[in-house]
Amino acid sequence: MKSTGPMNCYSRVVFLGGSMARASVRIRYIQISEALGCDYLLDVSDIEQVPKDKHVFVCVKPDFSKKDLTELSKRGAVVWDVHDFLPPSEGVDLYIVGSKTTAEELCYLRPMQIIPQHHCNFSEIPNRPDGVRKPAWIGRPFWCPDFDGLDVDVYNANKLHLEAVIAAYRHMGICLNVRRQCSEAEFHVRINDGIKLINCMAFGIPSVSSKEPAYCEYGEGCTIFVKKNDIMDAVRSLQTDDILYNEIRMQGLKHSKQFHLRRILPLYRNLLDDLLS
Repeated sequence: MKSTGPMNCYSRVVFLGGSMARASVRIRYIQISEALGCDYLLDVSDIEQVPKDKHVFVCVKPDFSKKDLTELSKRGAVVWDVHDFLPPSEGVDLYIVGSKTTAEELCYLRPMQIIPQHHCNFSEIPNRPDGVRKPAWIGRPFWCPDFDGLDVDVYNANKLHLEAVIAAYRHMGICLNVRRQCSEAEFHVRINDGIKLINCMAFGIPSVSSKEPAYCEYGEGCTIFVKKNDIMDAVRSLQTDDILYNEIRMQGLKHSKQFHLRRILPLYRNLLDDLLS
């Protein structure tokens, strides 16, 4: 178990996560837990790994069975931070979702709280606007689409630790927030938390995005929304139109302030204070 420091008001809270191979999991809950002063466990697959002195369990895709969750809920409050997949409907006391769209999609799960993702530009220093404007894509390889001859840098997020994720965004001049079309995409689009666009905004990276609900919710005016056949034209516009490029860049930087870690932490504090009271 990773201890984040001396005893504090959240010493009874532990964040529990799944595979270290998922960069989004690490960014989501290691940064939050360390900022709060909570303990966390990676690669959790057995509740016997969870210390008995903890009473609030924030779960971010741990590999628990229904029986595990039932047993864990007997010890205290189980909070499930929804990522990628349908969450369990039993053994959970509170659900966290990243957008209003996800809240509407999973409205049958109660109680629920919306807490947006925080971006990973912790320094708040944006990328320079005069760099190379080569398009890039970051994510799980499964979701990478065919870009039909467009030269794109592709970053496999499954293999990147936090610092490498940050470095990838530092190298981007244009980002493509799009995914391949398949049967699985329909559900993932509806529960997407918008983190790729949020990160782009925070680094000052103009982007091209599909009209996924979370992107529309958080990034209006901060990206170019396109259909698949229009991606290349949108990229060329950002490469050749300095006014457009800088307008989107500045809008993104402005709106990204609401997704800084210091703005997200109070939402977690309020949630944990209620559960611990």
